[in-house]
Amino acid sequence: MSRGDVRLQYASLRAIAEGVEAREERRGGGAVIRFDLSPKEGSACGGGPRIRCPKCGWEPERDSRWSCSCLHSWNTFDTEGLCPACGRKWVETQCLRCHQWSPHREWYEEDGEPGGLR
Repeated sequence: MSRGDVRLQYASLRAIAEGVEAREERRGGGAVIRFDLSPKEGSACGGGPRIRCPKCGWEPERDSRWSCSCLHSWNTFDTEGLCPACGRKWVETQCLRCHQWSPHREWYEEDGEPGGLR
């Protein structure tokens, strides 16, 4: 995926987030959803923390995909576990190799230390 494709993807996600937020405001307030969809250092699209399964050490590829309960498929590390289709925040991620679940934040490593995403 080129940088242009990544920028387009994030622009689409930002538009979805803004639409959800506007809908919630029209409904009378309740919960206003705010989250940052800008690419992070170390996301699947570039340098930063290493991403790997804390249980078995498997490192996902750029084209690895996870599925949400809404049936959308995407690379969960592009959005830090946030489904771009329905907005569900996955706090745990299942390894596609060992099939074990781990807290999403534990997949990110800084200098060999797990939990590099804060």
